[in-house]
Amino acid sequence: MSTETQPKPLPLRVGVSGFNAFAAKPGLSGDSAAPDWVRLEALPAFQMYLTEKRLEARRSLDFFDAYCQWHGAKGYWPNETPTGELINGD
Repeated sequence: MSTETQPKPLPLRVGVSGFNAFAAKPGLSGDSAAPDWVRLEALPAFQMYLTEKRLEARRSLDFFDAYCQWHGAKGYWPNETPTGELINGD
């Protein structure tokens, strides 16, 4: 038996992600311009819109268009699109 101790192996790390069966699936609605609703609902700007208008999220293009108009008129995020992507400052 050796008196030297062996170094412990690194721990295993496992990541788990869930599946949202109710999320809008791109391409299934026939409209390739449909927003990613799961991502959109996580954005602070979208949450602010819902709170300010006292609304519940509705997954429709009319609702998305109203949000986009509000986002542009608010002017708080001049370097960001309504869906959270950065606008190039060229």
